[in-house]
Amino acid sequence: MNEWALAPIQAGLLGSYTSLDCSSGRSARRAGRSWGRQRALVFGVVVFALCMGTAGFARSYTEFALLRCLASIGMGGVLPGAIAMLSEYVPAACGRA
Repeated sequence: MNEWALAPIQAGLLGSYTSLDCSSGRSARRAGRSWGRQRALVFGVVVFALCMGTAGFARSYTEFALLRCLASIGMGGVLPGAIAMLSEYVPAACGRA
């Protein structure tokens, strides 16, 4: 916060940017159907990892916020893909109490 002279509201927004596009699983669903779930999952992990790794070298607040937004798109692709793949491999009897 001190290096970029951020206001507290700007610092709070940076934390929210990661979950901004994560809730939109629509594009992940389309990618999973056309590319296959495994490829879409790997693509989401790569996008998330590259954006978060690059965010460590950001020089400004705007650059950092943009990279966090792009990382949330990758995370939004990982979560539904991982849940769908796990639901296929876990037997239905495991979920019963």
